[in-house]
Amino acid sequence: MSDQIYDSDGQPEEMPTDVLDQAIPFQAHSDTSREAAEQGRSKAPRDRAKCYAALIAAGPEGMTDEEMQRALNLDGSTQRPRRIELMKAALVIDSGRRRPTSKGHLATVWVTQNALAAAS
Repeated sequence: MSDQIYDSDGQPEEMPTDVLDQAIPFQAHSDTSREAAEQGRSKAPRDRAKCYAALIAAGPEGMTDEEMQRALNLDGSTQRPRRIELMKAALVIDSGRRRPTSKGHLATVWVTQNALAAAS
């Protein structure tokens, strides 16, 4: 079973359910870290799917973390771990391109595997 997401051309693209169901990591020595992970467990799959859908919609243009955070109205401490989980699942990769952030620093432009393949 998988959730339906559409690419920048409106074509269906699926996200494997096992990616949506990943556990949220926490620091074993920290009761507050464990508690935060448990509280975030219900929102993480939704936020992960939102990040993936945003990158699919961006197509080969991709997005930086900052662009994704603005577009989705997510804090960096919420968005970045979800993007990392998508990377570990080999759904999202570094495009090899960089764009300036609002502070002028260069940031990685992230794309889906499918977007990179379509662009080449």
